[in-house]
Amino acid sequence: MSQVDDLIHRLEASMQESFGKIEAIPEDYLDETCRHVCARKGQVWHLLTHNIEHERMHRGQIISARDSLRRL
Repeated sequence: MSQVDDLIHRLEASMQESFGKIEAIPEDYLDETCRHVCARKGQVWHLLTHNIEHERMHRGQIISARDSLRRL
C-alpha cells in the first residue's frame, strides 16, 4: 500500500468516526444554546453547521491549489 493510499484510508476512518459521533448527538441537545463564538450566539446546531461549512471551504482551497498545479 502506498503512502497516499494509507493516508486516504486513515482519513476515511477518521471521517467515519466523526460521523458516528455526530449521529450519536441527541436531537434535543442540538437545540441548546451554545456559547462558542463560531455558533454566533445560536444553538449547538449552528456550531455544527459552521464547522461543516468551514471544512467545505478548506476542501475548496485544496481543489483550487491542485487545479493551479494541474493535478486534478
